[in-house]
Amino acid sequence: MEPRERIIRAFSDGDGERPPAAIFTQSATVSQMDRCGAAWPEANYRADLMARLALESSMSFGFPTVRVPFSITAEAQSLGCGIRDCGKSSQPMVVGSPYRDSGAVPDVPDMPSPEEFAASPLIRLAPEALRLAGRERPDLFSVSGVAGPVSVVGLLLGIENLVMGTMSDMPLIGRWISAVQPLITAEAKLCAEAADCVQVTDGLASPDILPPDEFDAVCGDRLRPIYSSLRCYKTLHICGDCTETVGKMARIGADGISIDVQTDTATAVREAEGRTALIGGVGPVSPLYTGTPEEVRDEALASAEAGYGIIAPGCGVPPSASDENLRALAHYPDA
Repeated sequence: MEPRERIIRAFSDGDGERPPAAIFTQSATVSQMDRCGAAWPEANYRADLMARLALESSMSFGFPTVRVPFSITAEAQSLGCGIRDCGKSSQPMVVGSPYRDSGAVPDVPDMPSPEEFAASPLIRLAPEALRLAGRERPDLFSVSGVAGPVSVVGLLLGIENLVMGTMSDMPLIGRWISAVQPLITAEAKLCAEAADCVQVTDGLASPDILPPDEFDAVCGDRLRPIYSSLRCYKTLHICGDCTETVGKMARIGADGISIDVQTDTATAVREAEGRTALIGGVGPVSPLYTGTPEEVRDEALASAEAGYGIIAPGCGVPPSASDENLRALAHYPDA
């Protein structure tokens, strides 16, 4: 079965075979960078290098997916935030923002129009990279990631201000998220023109940061119009233990939800059944980074047996993960 067919069937009823292994989150590692000659930070800013590095997870290990970009900073950077590039071993990070006010959440300023935002070179980079990758490997299932509205607001304001704002002035935080949401919608629609699937990564909507009872009002209701505007597959990734919110995640209109292994598997499988595909099941730190190929294979097999629809890292692949462990994940169905 061709890679594209395998993934598409994983989003449907399945055929009784083991679900495919894929990567819907950050896929690059240092060894892949060394092998293909495309490395961070340059591969975060040049479409040709981004495409070459994104293809390497398939070229080296046989994953049926090609996924870009490698970080969630493009949106914040396009809105004026400062970025620190950390070399091959670490993703870029936001280090400054014109929207931060020490100890307080400021009023929402004027934002660029959705059209202006979607025209930003950094926002157009991922779709351009996927088009280049598609010319070389049209058989692969392409995934374009965008940062979710809550996460973008957290990067603009600072995570501490976001957390304090949710406790002291939720209406103000809501206005910030509402101001950002049309920009993310425009970006997602742009990405959908080049990708088979758009994955919204709203890691700061994790129950570790956002109270679970606020999930729908703050995050879910802002994601629904994004998903309803897309004419492609769409998935959602949220970091951390989502046991208390996975049912709400399953009801917002995504074809798949990508969760980390901290989330209770039985709860996730029960809530996803009949609504959405469950993506993940392999811990990005243990076993993918610190474990052995046998441990990776065992966890993948257990997650397939438990009911995951696509076996994948539960969050971004650690840049120092070994080739042997990624190969074990990609070929776990052969075990």
